[in-house]
Amino acid sequence: MRDPRFVTGPSILDRIADIESRLTTLEGGQRSVTHCYISNSGAVSIPDAATTAVTFDTDDSDPDDMHDTGSNTDRITIPTDLAGWYHVEGYGFFAAAGGGSLRLLQITVNGAAVLRHRHPVVGERLTISGEILLADADIVRLTAYQDSGGALNLDNSELRITQIFRT
Repeated sequence: MRDPRFVTGPSILDRIADIESRLTTLEGGQRSVTHCYISNSGAVSIPDAATTAVTFDTDDSDPDDMHDTGSNTDRITIPTDLAGWYHVEGYGFFAAAGGGSLRLLQITVNGAAVLRHRHPVVGERLTISGEILLADADIVRLTAYQDSGGALNLDNSELRITQIFRT
């Protein structure tokens, strides 16, 4: 028997799987869930000891025009009337290097860090995710930091946001 003190229901992974399954195109070409998935087809150079906004050159899925591959390529902007709770994910793989002790990915909203993942091991894929309340015109970025003593490439970078509740 389950302990009644604990909330029961689907896990966060089950909720994410459900949201992603609803991303299929509905009748009339409309999508059931607001989202924006962007990535970079190449490496982004992250200088030593400097927090750097990661740029993205590919819109993997962006039905609400939240990202522009021509200008301000480092951001996702929440359109008018799409404020709400979003599941946000960021990914990146730092190249291996002998120096330094820290690799860091952050999700920022309007320049303030709201989620952060620190990792002391070099040559590792970093993943960061969480739920964030976003307002109209909020700017979401993935930033990276490393202290290897020289520039390091961040490969396979992605930023994904999926609305889970509209406010």
